[in-house]
Amino acid sequence: MSKETPGRIGRLLQRIDADPRLVTLLRLGRSRLPGDERYGDPLSLTGDQAPAVLGRRLSQLTAEQPGALREVGMSALQVWQGLSEAQGRGRGDRELTIVFTDLADFSTWALDAGDVHAVALLREVGTAIEPEICSRGGEIVKRLGIAARVAEAAAPGQVLVSEAVHERVEDKRSSSAAGASRPRARPRA
Repeated sequence: MSKETPGRIGRLLQRIDADPRLVTLLRLGRSRLPGDERYGDPLSLTGDQAPAVLGRRLSQLTAEQPGALREVGMSALQVWQGLSEAQGRGRGDRELTIVFTDLADFSTWALDAGDVHAVALLREVGTAIEPEICSRGGEIVKRLGIAARVAEAAAPGQVLVSEAVHERVEDKRSSSAAGASRPRARPRA
């Protein structure tokens, strides 16, 4: 094997990976596979299950230059996820209650209170709401600063998590020195 062979092979593989006809063909093939053909978008890659973790990593690696490799990888993960759900290991057929929580007027308050107090409040809120959510079978699926998105089984009374979260945050709020001036919890189901 000559010294140029690895370089030639690498260039050939890059051309194959970037071939728009091949990518189109692979996407068409993906649409016929079991599972969600849009698997790979941020919504489908949330959580800590193996397909989601691998999908996020593959998305990061191929973000700059999507190609055939990405489509083959996402196809495999799509099938894996689809088969897992078909066998009852996924959550595709389970009804969920989605709860969104945030803090009303947090940004305005944080500007006056400063970073130290803002971060402290976020930690307090997290500490207050997580046990309420988890004790009811819920799972925090996304955090974004002052907001959290929660998915939980839709059983009778599950929407009560919103009320419990609100009560816990209000308890923290009223027991703190900055009490009345702190933002109020605003959970919605």
